[in-house]
Amino acid sequence: MQDGCMPFRSADGTLENTTILDWCHKTLEGSSKLGRTWADPKQYKRIMEEVGFVNVEERRLKWPLNMWPRDKKLKELGMWVREDIMEILAAVKKVFVHGLGWSSEEADGFVERARGCLMDRGIHGWVDM
Repeated sequence: MQDGCMPFRSADGTLENTTILDWCHKTLEGSSKLGRTWADPKQYKRIMEEVGFVNVEERRLKWPLNMWPRDKKLKELGMWVREDIMEILAAVKKVFVHGLGWSSEEADGFVERARGCLMDRGIHGWVDM
């Protein structure tokens, strides 16, 4: 199994007060209000063991949110992660509309601002996997 954890993180503070971090918090809040809490991948190993799986191995990784890393492989990984998250951003629009009571236009604008954050290489964020 593989899944990303929210909220996203950064070590240098560049993620603080950004729309992409707010998107994480609002997604979690709206999902909870709809009765569909977001899965916590940090619990997957325990859950799998509780239902009978044995020899469960867990590897935790940090995947960059965009192409900010200097390392060539991490930069490429960041490109793919960014593209994946770009698709996810709009996919949870209903969470904002139905869970938080936003208008469709408000949700669209919020998603566009979050997309802009993902394009900003000055934001050194990552998703815990």
